[in-house]
Amino acid sequence: MDKAVKIIVNSDNTNFGSLIKNIEHNMELYNFLKRIVLDGENITYVKTDEIINLATIYGILKEQNGSCKINNRIYEQLIYDHMMMKVIRKNTYTSMSNYNYKANFITECGTLDVRKILIKFQEFMKHEYSEKRESFLEEDGRLVFLAFISPIINGTGFAFKEVRGGEEKRFDIVITYEKKMYILELKIWYGEEYHKKGLIQLGKYLEQYGLDEGYLLIFDFRKNKGVSGKIEEVQVKIGENEKKVLEVYC
Repeated sequence: MDKAVKIIVNSDNTNFGSLIKNIEHNMELYNFLKRIVLDGENITYVKTDEIINLATIYGILKEQNGSCKINNRIYEQLIYDHMMMKVIRKNTYTSMSNYNYKANFITECGTLDVRKILIKFQEFMKHEYSEKRESFLEEDGRLVFLAFISPIINGTGFAFKEVRGGEEKRFDIVITYEKKMYILELKIWYGEEYHKKGLIQLGKYLEQYGLDEGYLLIFDFRKNKGVSGKIEEVQVKIGENEKKVLEVYC
């Protein structure tokens, strides 16, 4: 199924071409869809709204339980990939290639070394984004990470994005690579209380998929935070089971 999705998303057809053209020619529509696809906002579906109506006519949006939803997961993946590459072309395309050479992150048995990926991404952020505006990183930092892993898993693996909105702006990524699954959670630091809740939620997510280990990438914008370069392994107890979570701070 993963291979089928990749083939469909990467196909060149008038349907996809028309969809992207309609988005690119209307910045208000582009930004509206960005709020849904990237930020996970739950926006009430009001048919009389000009932008919602337009997106519905284009076949991009639908109403689901009173909220605006992208019409299907293929469209959602297509829009996501398109927005991701726009960020990368504009900001980091050249410099990123110095850090994410695929062979460096594949183990001898052919599996993915996610720990090494996160540590290298942390290094990339430190060297390439130390002077970037905080507002840019809050808005697009997670997109940059997805672009970072794209050439590493491309051709063999698949990354499925699941935005979970709310105060904490959790952002889950499920990676499948050579029949093995890895779960990463990306989040912005909003305090110790939310952090603890996030660990429990990630632990439950791991339990749901029968995995013992997960990964947490944290974008921390506190002044004098003192956690730059921090890497930590924590144990999360879910019922009778313990889950190991690797935390990496950027």
